[in-house]
Amino acid sequence: MAAKGTKPDRYAVVGHPVDHSRSPLIHQLFARQTGENITYELIDASPEEFEVAVRGFAAAGGKGLNITSPHKQAAFEISTER
Repeated sequence: MAAKGTKPDRYAVVGHPVDHSRSPLIHQLFARQTGENITYELIDASPEEFEVAVRGFAAAGGKGLNITSPHKQAAFEISTER
């Protein structure tokens, strides 16, 4: 169980469009069931905005991203581990 007062780990899904995604609901329910303290966001980033959005998320302390259309190839190209 997460300790009270601890800052939640931040996660998100990045896509374009992404407003239809059920990922935040699903991940919040899983986190509640397992006692994890997380936030899970939607990040709508056009292909031109994708890399800046990913790097900004990481720089702000984001812990992990799910990537969906149309960004899968771009995510592979900027990944640091393969």
